Amino acid sequence: MIARIKQVLRPAATAIVVAVPEAANAAAGLPETGMPPHVTVLWPFARRLTRRHRRGLDDVARQHDAFEFALGEIREFPGGVTYLAPEPARRFVELTDAIAAIVSSTSRSFGSSVPSRIALRKKS
Repeated sequence: MIARIKQVLRPAATAIVVAVPEAANAAAGLPETGMPPHVTVLWPFARRLTRRHRRGLDDVARQHDAFEFALGEIREFPGGVTYLAPEPARRFVELTDAIAAIVSSTSRSFGSSVPSRIALRKKS
């Protein structure tokens, strides 16, 4: 019974997101998530942010130029999570790959669990 309780009460994890406050009107009809409009780049990221994580994120930010994108089509992930798909998605995929490398280099953050990559990939 204790193991089951630990699974339910596991510590919260951080997420890496790109906030998109300009999408508030477009997201008005979507189910409430408890977060302002955003694009999830990687979740979970780490249970607790360390200096090493912050340095890695700073490096990723320096290595990637700002870019423009649009949130147009409403889509749904398996399980019923609705989202506005960013176009082009490629730049978000690149960010996810770069940030996932930080998690790999600090794998003790999650023990044996592997973070989910939630970058939006365009279907072929």
